[in-house]
Amino acid sequence: MSDTVEANIGTYREPATTSRSASFWPTGWWRLMDYKIGIISLPIYVILVGLLAILTQQGQIKPDAPTMIAVLVLGGFTCAELGRRLPVLRNIGAAAIFATFIPSALVYYKLIPAPIEKSISPSPRISSMSISQPSSSAASSGWTATFSSRDFSRSSCRSA
Repeated sequence: MSDTVEANIGTYREPATTSRSASFWPTGWWRLMDYKIGIISLPIYVILVGLLAILTQQGQIKPDAPTMIAVLVLGGFTCAELGRRLPVLRNIGAAAIFATFIPSALVYYKLIPAPIEKSISPSPRISSMSISQPSSSAASSGWTATFSSRDFSRSSCRSA
């Protein structure tokens, strides 16, 4: 047994020293890919933040599904990551609380850029609907929903 140990010691060579940039590619890159914010890898997160910043600056944010998924994912996961890193509050669910309420507070206090807020906020047609409870009078038979008159335009109403 001591012969094999001596043989292994004799054949051991020091690894070749490589430059720092050459060693980044396979191992350093995958280390970056393993660091996640929510479920998004760090390089993808940085690319999405950069793209949304450029689109917002140019006013090109569209209310389509892929753009809104990116906005909501970035906002939700960023707030959840902040809540997950707070020392005491992370034990009582700060990640879920932050992901739920911080984006709403940012919209309420107008801290989100106007093009993004415009594309993620509900339309006035949806927000102008009101539902009232049934009254105690005998004429009312249940719940009633009222819409303001500006909700329906002539182009959206079809004649029979």
